[in-house]
Amino acid sequence: MTRIKIAIALFLTSLLGCIASFAVFDFSTSALLILSLFICGPWAVMIYSLYSTDKQQLDFLNDFATNMTAEQGINFSFRFDENNPNLPQACHALNESLTTVEHLLGEIYFSSARLLPMADALRDTYASMTQKATIQDAHGVDLAITIKRTIDVSRELD
Repeated sequence: MTRIKIAIALFLTSLLGCIASFAVFDFSTSALLILSLFICGPWAVMIYSLYSTDKQQLDFLNDFATNMTAEQGINFSFRFDENNPNLPQACHALNESLTTVEHLLGEIYFSSARLLPMADALRDTYASMTQKATIQDAHGVDLAITIKRTIDVSRELD
């Protein structure tokens, strides 16, 4: 959008220069119209070209943003149609990046899927060890109470 603003500012500057030259030089009306057309015409074409290019890029960006979001999360399977001759180079780069990201996420998923059985086994082992430690603690407390009673009874007998 900044390019369009700069082009419009330059267009207005050349238009003011054209008006000033008309005031200074005594041209006929037809010469003024032809000179104005040669000065303002290319600017108008350039501004229209910049506007249509920016609008097209904005359309691609809106299309990307709309298709990337889904109800379940981010849709990494979206790709721009690479058969479109008007597709900007940035869209081709986005397609390649999305392909790479989709592949990497798949690799992470497969790696974590291999670790799930190991994680389940570790969880079960930890639960078993915790249970055994709790039982040993309870037996240790009972044994300590029994030894204390034995010591107390042997002191009473003395």
